Amino acid sequence: MPPSRLLIYHADLRLKVANLPRASARLDSLVHRNGGYLSAATEVRAEGEWRQAITIRVAPARFQPLMAALGGLGTVEEKKLTTDDVTAQHADVAARLATKRAVEKRYIDLLAPRPQNQRSTRSGRQNRRGSGRN
Repeated sequence: MPPSRLLIYHADLRLKVANLPRASARLDSLVHRNGGYLSAATEVRAEGEWRQAITIRVAPARFQPLMAALGGLGTVEEKKLTTDDVTAQHADVAARLATKRAVEKRYIDLLAPRPQNQRSTRSGRQNRRGSGRN
């Protein structure tokens, strides 16, 4: 069975709402209920209207339900959806991490204290070598 794809979803949604403060409060509630958070927000007044741009972060499993709920905040005037497949990048990072962990384990093993009998065996070998040369 092929590995499942790791996808990052992006959406640009432009909504027209009758009451921006009320819509903002409802948006905050929707984002919270879907386990997401606001990572950026700007609000400007242009052409006599308040405009708000918000970046929301949410788990991929909650993306579609959140998108459906956001449409209920007002009139959707524009909607753009894109997806990035990061499966290969994830596999690469996972392989690099596994290699780093193996190296770390090797270093820890090398630095670990050795039992007393191994130390005496080493010094005994050195003494025998040294005494055989004379």
